[in-house]
Amino acid sequence: MSTTDAKTRQKNREAGARLKASREGAGYETATDAAEALGLSRNTYIQHENGTSPFSRKKAEVFAKKFRTTPEFLMFGPSERMGRIVGKLGAMPDDSVAFTSGQAREYAPIPPGASEDVVILKVEGHAYRSVVDDGSLIYYDERLPEPTKDMLHRLVFCQLESGEIVFKRLMKGSNKDVYDLQSLQAPTLEDQRLVWVAHIAWIAPPHQAEKIIRLDHTAA
Repeated sequence: MSTTDAKTRQKNREAGARLKASREGAGYETATDAAEALGLSRNTYIQHENGTSPFSRKKAEVFAKKFRTTPEFLMFGPSERMGRIVGKLGAMPDDSVAFTSGQAREYAPIPPGASEDVVILKVEGHAYRSVVDDGSLIYYDERLPEPTKDMLHRLVFCQLESGEIVFKRLMKGSNKDVYDLQSLQAPTLEDQRLVWVAHIAWIAPPHQAEKIIRLDHTAA
């Protein structure tokens, strides 16, 4: 058995132990009681608790609601809040964010002070080498309806009226209601009206990202 397989099995056992503890804390004395309340077969539920059948994010949400805890605790433990890595930055030539379709399989810690709505992206390629390296994680959080003065001349995330979310350097436009968006790899977008704008909240460089990314092996 490889080291990776051994670590995965250990994580599954730990998740099962948290599931059992949460079930007992919610007042379900036996696994049978919990299985009946959840509409699952006893054998299926017990396999989740003993770690032989890892549960998906979707099931974690069902269990968490029934046992009055959080999906993140059941899947990852109490030490960190985890968020989905929902897309890529650098994969598109126009600096737009490429959001991942379907259920995300990778998770990363939510930084202290960040909200549950924080957006986590993985950097792909070397388009932003002067700012952030390939394999890094980059986060944005608070979305403001209009830029603050300290955002000017800085790289920010913003949503255009078209609905597209881009990563650009914010510059003054021809009047106070519009902005020029300079690119590291595409022509400048002039006189753009913005739906919202957000600072870079946090960056995890590649060597750190490799250590903190968690994979949900059960996700579809």
